[in-house]
Amino acid sequence: MSIKTLLTINYIIISIGILLLGLLGFLMSQANKSIIETQEQRYQSYLLADELRQSSDDLTRMARTYVVTGNEQYEKMYWDILAIRNGEKSRPQNYERIYWDLILHYGEKPHSDDKAIPLQQLMKEMGFTEKEFAKLREAQNNSNGLVKTETIAMNAMKGLYDDGHGNYMKKGEPDFEMARRIMHDMAYHEYKAAIMQPIDEFLQLLDERTKSQVDYHIDKADSLLFIMQMVSIIFIIITITLGVFVTTRILKKVGGEPNQIAQITDEVANGKLSIGFDLVERKTPTGIYAAVRTMANDFKTVIEDIVQVSQGLAKGHLRSTPQAEYKGDFQQIKTSLNTGLSNLRLVIEDIVQVSQGLAAGNLQVMPKAEYHGDFKRIKNALETALSDLRLVIEDIVQVSQGLADGKDIIAKAEYRGDFLKIKNTLEAAATKLGKATKENAIKDWIKTGQTQLNQQVSGEQNLIALAEKVITFLTTYLKAQVGVFYLVENKKTDVENATFLKLVASYAYTQRKGMNNQFKMGEGLVGQAAMEKQKILVTDIPDDYIYIQSGLGESVPKNIVVFPFMYESNIKGVIEIGAFEEISAIQLDWLEQVMPNIAIAVNTAESRMQMQALLEETHEES
Repeated sequence: MSIKTLLTINYIIISIGILLLGLLGFLMSQANKSIIETQEQRYQSYLLADELRQSSDDLTRMARTYVVTGNEQYEKMYWDILAIRNGEKSRPQNYERIYWDLILHYGEKPHSDDKAIPLQQLMKEMGFTEKEFAKLREAQNNSNGLVKTETIAMNAMKGLYDDGHGNYMKKGEPDFEMARRIMHDMAYHEYKAAIMQPIDEFLQLLDERTKSQVDYHIDKADSLLFIMQMVSIIFIIITITLGVFVTTRILKKVGGEPNQIAQITDEVANGKLSIGFDLVERKTPTGIYAAVRTMANDFKTVIEDIVQVSQGLAKGHLRSTPQAEYKGDFQQIKTSLNTGLSNLRLVIEDIVQVSQGLAAGNLQVMPKAEYHGDFKRIKNALETALSDLRLVIEDIVQVSQGLADGKDIIAKAEYRGDFLKIKNTLEAAATKLGKATKENAIKDWIKTGQTQLNQQVSGEQNLIALAEKVITFLTTYLKAQVGVFYLVENKKTDVENATFLKLVASYAYTQRKGMNNQFKMGEGLVGQAAMEKQKILVTDIPDDYIYIQSGLGESVPKNIVVFPFMYESNIKGVIEIGAFEEISAIQLDWLEQVMPNIAIAVNTAESRMQMQALLEETHEES
């Protein structure tokens, strides 16, 4: 095996080792990143799990404190804790820190509010397993006795008792003693233990799962580190072995003259041709040493003459010619030099004039000299390059102008060789710019719509005002022509309790004779959407198609979408929007996203109205 082959193998092994170590380093960094991510997820999961336990303890503390002190603030905080946990009320920022104790002491919220979201939803987003949720459901199922006891106790503080149907409407004298007793007796502790046992098992499952995830990534990182160490050791051993082997082969190849050859080759490498061969104590030089000496003597004259010609060319003297006497085959070098220099002068002068033309911005400049032999290829290449350059520059200009104007421009010129990269880059840039522009416009439209809708529904509003704002905003934002807002209303008839969907607000809608302003469940598009709890989209409705009826009348718009909105799986109402243009998938998706926000706003307004009515009733009774 030759030295060159051995060196090549050594280089390949070094390259493979470097690539392998680089890959292992990358995998190691990814493993470390995964460790950090799983540890962060483990920490956040613990916070959510601890919040569940803490909220249960807070509920017990507030209920017990209320029945002991009679302070209504503790009852209100009891229901606030439940509302925050169930996502019915805004969730405080940094809720895992001290909160209710600070409210009790200072009388104001220690942290600002964030969006309302159920604790269970946060757990789902954090990746809690079905087995863990099963323990939470078990705890919830076991909480009925505790909730009932707390409800009885807090209502007893107000003199309200069960009327036998589960409603606390029966009035009497407050029974403080009973309220305090049932909140502290053995039955209450048993209920509490029945709840906390599944929660404790849930915490154990969570700890085992998150710990196993972290341990998995730590073991993976340790394995990668061990592999890197082994690869490094193997790589060093192989490299040293090959190095020793190659060195041995080189020494064998050069024989017993390595020091002299090293000295001579160093001098040649440094450009010193007047080598002192007479200093070497050897009568008949052989091997590489002899070859180097002969080469140096033979080339000295030629190289010195070529040097003077090259120096002349380096100084810009295109008239420089060989001056030394060339012997033997070296004469061909002199002839070739003279011919080459002559042709080179012509070519260089022509290239200069072409370059000067390009420097002056003249893309129409062309080679003019007569090129001989292979120099013709230079001329053809120049002409082709100039032609291609003109086409490419003109095409780049029109594409760049199109991109600057925001237009989707495709390169039209024929690109060859490496110019294809320019074409591909231009086309890719145009495609990505167009795609990014469209995607950003869609994202901005969705985000702006959500933000503006949240602004419309924020604050304390009655249901009618809220409905009018919502239907007006939805219709105008979708650039539709008409919109109607229905709310669920329960009516008691002589026969049964019936559920209706009643029109409470509209946009650009004219009530016509014979048209309904309320629907039963399953009646028309509105009732059908409410009953199925699914949106209904109807397109291209003919003018004479009278069998499809909606709250907008019979076939007035060409496109109708009916969207029910629900709060905790309970239908709260229906929104119906009609347009003459097609309702796009993006608009439908946006409507799907904002319906829960509308349902929350409606439910909040209803709860506020019910609470106001209850307060007024309580005030009148007192």
